[in-house]
Amino acid sequence: MVYPQPTTMEAPIFAPPFQSLSYPLGTGVLGQQIDRQIVHATPAMLKMILSGALLSMVLGTAIGTVAGYKSGRWDYVLMLFSDTVMTVPALALVVVLVAVYVPEDPYVVGLILGINNWPGLARTVRSEVLSIRENDVVEAARVMGLSDARIVRKYVVRNLMPYISINFANSSRRIIFEAVGLYFLGLLPTSTQNWGIMMQEAYNNSDLTALSQLHWLVFPMLTIVLLVLGLILTAQSLDRLWNVRLRARQLGDEDETAVDAD
Repeated sequence: MVYPQPTTMEAPIFAPPFQSLSYPLGTGVLGQQIDRQIVHATPAMLKMILSGALLSMVLGTAIGTVAGYKSGRWDYVLMLFSDTVMTVPALALVVVLVAVYVPEDPYVVGLILGINNWPGLARTVRSEVLSIRENDVVEAARVMGLSDARIVRKYVVRNLMPYISINFANSSRRIIFEAVGLYFLGLLPTSTQNWGIMMQEAYNNSDLTALSQLHWLVFPMLTIVLLVLGLILTAQSLDRLWNVRLRARQLGDEDETAVDAD
C-alpha cells in the first residue's frame, strides 16, 4: 500500500492540522489520521461514480438515440418508459433498494444510485437526435445506403458528446452527494470507508462548536467540494473539445485579440 492505512491511538486525539507530517490534516477522537481516512475512502467513491455515472450515460444515450432516430412507436414506448421512471421518487427508490440489498460492493452502490439518473439525458439526447437526423449529411448517408447503426455511430453520437460529458459530470455529482448522505445517515454498511462515515463520526463524537475539533468534519467536506469542482471543470473542458462551434468561436476571439494587440 503506497499510502499507509489510518491507525488509532498512535497520535494525539484531535491534533490540529498542519502541525506534523505524520498527520498533516490532524486527527480525530481516537487519534486516527484524517488524511489517511480521506485517501483510503477515495477509491470506493470513484468506483461508485464510475459504475453509476456510466449506467446513467449508457442508458440515457441509448434510449434517447433510439427514440429520436427511430421515432414513431419506438419513440412513444421509450419516452413513456422514461417518463414513468422519472415520476418515481428518486430518494425513496434508492432507500428501498439499499434497505433490501444492503450493498457493500462500491460498484453495486453506484449502480443503485445511478439507476434513476438517466431519464433527463434520454430526453435531451432524443431532442438532439430529432434535429440531427434531418441534417443533409445524414440524409446523404442514407441515400448512399449506409446502415442505421453506422450512421448513428459516425454522425449522430459524435454530435451528442457535449451533452453526454455534461450529464456524466452531473450524474457523478449526484452520486457523490447521495452516497455521502446515505453513509452519513447510516443507511449503507459501514464496512466500506467513506467520507460520509467520517462526517458521521465527526458529528457524533466531537464538539463541532469548538474550532479545535471542527477540522474532522471540514476536510471531508472540502474533499467533496474539490472533487465535484474537478468534475465540473472536466466536463466544461470536454464540452469545448467536442463542441466544434464553441471551439471555432474561441479561436476567432483569440485571433481578434491578437490583431488588436498588433
